[in-house]
Amino acid sequence: MANFIAIRVKVGNAYRFGLCGGAAMLLLAGCKPVPLNEPAKTPDKDYRPAMTPTVQDLAVDRARLLRAMADAASAAASGTDDSSAQAALEGRQFILKMPIGCGPQSKEATGWTYDAASQRLFLTAKPDIDLAGMQAIGLLPKPDAADKAGAPASAGETTKAADTPKASDKVADKDKTAAERRLSASALEVEAVDGFWVPRPWMLVDSCPVVTERPAAVPEEMAADDKSADKNKGKDKSAVPETEPVAVATAPVPAFGIAHFYTAREPRTGRRGGQAYTITRRMTEGEQFDPASLRLVMRGRLGTGPSGKVIQCAIPDPDRHPRCIISATFDRVSFENADGSVIYAQWGGG
Repeated sequence: MANFIAIRVKVGNAYRFGLCGGAAMLLLAGCKPVPLNEPAKTPDKDYRPAMTPTVQDLAVDRARLLRAMADAASAAASGTDDSSAQAALEGRQFILKMPIGCGPQSKEATGWTYDAASQRLFLTAKPDIDLAGMQAIGLLPKPDAADKAGAPASAGETTKAADTPKASDKVADKDKTAAERRLSASALEVEAVDGFWVPRPWMLVDSCPVVTERPAAVPEEMAADDKSADKNKGKDKSAVPETEPVAVATAPVPAFGIAHFYTAREPRTGRRGGQAYTITRRMTEGEQFDPASLRLVMRGRLGTGPSGKVIQCAIPDPDRHPRCIISATFDRVSFENADGSVIYAQWGGG
């Protein structure tokens, strides 16, 4: 193994150090001096260090939105204050993808149709969250006589004593905290709502559900049917119902949604007013599409809603799932395929 010796050499008024190999330690000329306190090199002015995106920089996706709403629903049902947790969502960008081609062809509400003869693809998505719906489930106050007290009376109407505030109402309002009064005022300022309920909110991925065949009757069920048939054998058929009552399947009650709560302070130019997003596109020769890959994609920014939080929940029944809406501003709405490589139509430039 070679030996190295450090040599200190005085050059002018400064000292320099050098390293010499054992084979050339007698040849000082073979030592390469290493200057002390050498000034650092000036980096290239165009150099930019690579920045690792933080959690705050990433858009909140479908899975994280649904988890946040599930947490908010749990907090609302248990009476837990989740203001701090929700504050982390305010101002965050989001992207929410919802599959629209999982079922059969339909022009109603949200869906698709395809005419093979003309090669035309029709896509539609109609907002199903509005002001009346929010008032119906209790997320916004319903208009009442007190709200209309300041409105001019219509022809033939006169002010009634019932329209004047009662003393009990004044006492109840006095008992409200300042925060409750502010929230009530904020909710009353909402004059329009546009948004969508999220279909199948238990699915954190934006894909169609897997359809499985219904299992065949098990032997125990078959034996029970045989016993029932033997029991009714010989009886008057008029006394035996021909068919058993069948439970009618009802549409699932939507639980989680996303919507923009408009107030009078916001411009009316960007409001949909319940108008559907629709597009008819003629497919090119040889262009293929998979209905299961069709997506309604919403991008924008999360914000504070009428409750003072990003997510507001209503609990119509303690034994039912809370219904929660996340407040957002939609910068861009589009129809895309699953991986975003094909954009069929878009609204907004966000």
